[in-house]
Amino acid sequence: MVPTDTIIKLMLLIREILSKVYYWWKMPAVLVLLYQFNERDHLFKNNLYDAYPGGNNPVKEQCNDPVVGYYHIGCYYRTQQYPCRTKQLPYYESCTRYCASHGYPYAGFSKPYRMCRCLKTETVSKATKRSDKHCNVLSGNRYGTPHYYGCYYYLSMDVYRTMKCTERMRRVRTIDGTCNDLNKTAMGSRLYRFGRNVPLNYTFEDNYMLEPNPRTISQRALLRKEFIPVKQLNMLAAGWIQFMLHDWFDHGEQDTKHRIHVPLERNDPNYSHDKPSMSIARTKLNNCSEDKSKPTTYQNDVTHWWDMSQIYGSDLETNRKVRTLHDGKLELDDKGLLPLNEKTGIDITGFNNNWWVGIALLHNIFTREHNAICDMLRENNPHWTDQQLYDTARLINAAVAIKIHTIEWTPAILNYTALRAGVRVNWGLDPGKEIWEWLKKHNISSNIGIKPLVGQPRNLQGVPFSLTEEFVSVYRMHPLLPDYLNMRSMETRERTGKSYTLPNYSFSKAREIFQSHSFDDILYTFGVEHPGALTLFNYPKFLTDLKLPSHQMNGEIVDLATIDILRDRERGVPRYNEFRRLMNLRPVDSFDKLTTNKEHADVLKSLYCNDISKLDLLIGSLAEEPRPPGFGFGETSFNLFLFMASRRLEADR
Repeated sequence: MVPTDTIIKLMLLIREILSKVYYWWKMPAVLVLLYQFNERDHLFKNNLYDAYPGGNNPVKEQCNDPVVGYYHIGCYYRTQQYPCRTKQLPYYESCTRYCASHGYPYAGFSKPYRMCRCLKTETVSKATKRSDKHCNVLSGNRYGTPHYYGCYYYLSMDVYRTMKCTERMRRVRTIDGTCNDLNKTAMGSRLYRFGRNVPLNYTFEDNYMLEPNPRTISQRALLRKEFIPVKQLNMLAAGWIQFMLHDWFDHGEQDTKHRIHVPLERNDPNYSHDKPSMSIARTKLNNCSEDKSKPTTYQNDVTHWWDMSQIYGSDLETNRKVRTLHDGKLELDDKGLLPLNEKTGIDITGFNNNWWVGIALLHNIFTREHNAICDMLRENNPHWTDQQLYDTARLINAAVAIKIHTIEWTPAILNYTALRAGVRVNWGLDPGKEIWEWLKKHNISSNIGIKPLVGQPRNLQGVPFSLTEEFVSVYRMHPLLPDYLNMRSMETRERTGKSYTLPNYSFSKAREIFQSHSFDDILYTFGVEHPGALTLFNYPKFLTDLKLPSHQMNGEIVDLATIDILRDRERGVPRYNEFRRLMNLRPVDSFDKLTTNKEHADVLKSLYCNDISKLDLLIGSLAEEPRPPGFGFGETSFNLFLFMASRRLEADR
């Protein structure tokens, strides 16, 4: 935001009003808009912390990391002949450096024979993957004897990403998120670590991990008593946000060997003499050596970019499974639905953990959209290859999703004049009649110096781009899920009488709904049925005693509400009031000032021993009232939401 004379005068007016009015949303919409843009600029300057604070050390570690280590793609078979460069070298490190020096994006290394092969993208794409692990975990080769004829051989090889970018990679979105920035090719890629929005000395694991007991909080403050709907939203909004989250972040498989044991109270329904505690797997650590004097950092198992990786995948193998390799298109079955994994009963797509009918619907819609874009492109460019069609369709499809999220979803869940104006201004669009009329009434020029974010040169604000642990935290929105999905007919607009409980519209059960109802009826149902409100006492009971499918955590039974609280403490996310201080928000003095709901305040006083400093970020964010008019969540989450939404737009190429 350019500090013109007009803006300076308006900011002085804002300061004067805020000295008299406690809530910023009580101001006129124009002033709220300027106030929030000013807050965003403050956070840009003060609340971005690098995922790799030590910088890019030229001496690499022997670990799987795109910045400080060597980015291992997997163990591959090679059974066909492709052009490549070969050299006898002693170690994979020297092989990776050698291939990088010759501009190859991948390096293949056969350890038993010390053979290095520099590979092009298409070489790896056509090779057969043997394992995610290193090849030396698997003994020998398929035929028992080595065969070398240039690049023709029957051996396994470990494949590494060199972080060099081919000419094609410079023009498109890569599978693993590399090469978005040609000066920082690893930035935002898969396995790139999460950054932070608060100073690093505040991000150590919580010393009081089990205080108050997260399971007790789950049972006494989160568990749904009766479904509380939010009437301003439809179920598409609930499905949409999880659809987006699967694009942005995933901490990967959990560390089942290292666990946190949460004591159960004797009156807990899961308590038994043989099982007095709940065992929760820890977040998987990055595999590099850790400096114990610094906070633990975690890797993102998907790309950080807004690139629709949930559709296309963040690794070569997943991407290969979803593509037809013909006309640029993605796989659909004979009924026009995503193909089904027969073992899991879940759709094959770029990311399909925590599956339910809402995200299945959106995955199918955007896969169809990709293929429709390919048809349009092919009609206008009949000479284009499969790869050209695929790459261009992905760029368009991702851009459509980004604009839907910022222009449609955001004003739906934050239905407020200033917010609607703000997201439109970010795209260079008209902020709306109310804004212009206020400016005219006060004899203020319509050109007040606010520039759009979209279409401007990339701006990293001096910090390499990554999503953050705090960003992950404010998107814990499980209360959106209803206990029952009541189906409607597109033709009659009425409920059909068919209803599904949450367990019966999740995981493999999601496909059964598509088999029993038309696509149109499912889409209409999601367009008119309402999700749950983001508040206390509205967490679905099913999710507090959830049996995962066998392909996730070996089918463990988990309490997601307990895990949501525990993850913030484990990952060093500050508690509610500390978080507000660090994010330039006023701390809350007491539980009575946190919320206008006396029942909620009394429960929280009891759970947290009337100590507001102990209040968890998730619980405080769900409890805080009043909220700005039309807001589906409170000020604390909104502050980071606005900031990081702008960051994603501003940092992308």
